[in-house]
Amino acid sequence: MVLKTNNSISLVYFDGNEVYNPEKGSVDIVDKVEKKYPCFINFQRKSTSFAEYGLKEEVLMNVRFLQAVKPFKYALYMGEKYYPIDSVFNGKESYTLRKGTI
Repeated sequence: MVLKTNNSISLVYFDGNEVYNPEKGSVDIVDKVEKKYPCFINFQRKSTSFAEYGLKEEVLMNVRFLQAVKPFKYALYMGEKYYPIDSVFNGKESYTLRKGTI
């Protein structure tokens, strides 16, 4: 049985290989692993995100996966990065993600 969802999101995992590049003055990621998963996505209203997380101007996304996923560093959705700030594991894996950088 195949379930179709409206959304899919790419999860980015690191294998612990972050290397400092002195020429650029930044950290380069080596061995980045990216995998796409089907999911259900809902965005929170700003009033709800303030009441639950104390974040007034942040964009928060709730993602519910149809299968178990490994812990990830960040997610890519429509060209934007979203970082996990909360998770619930009650049969279906559900994450709250915050847009931007941490």
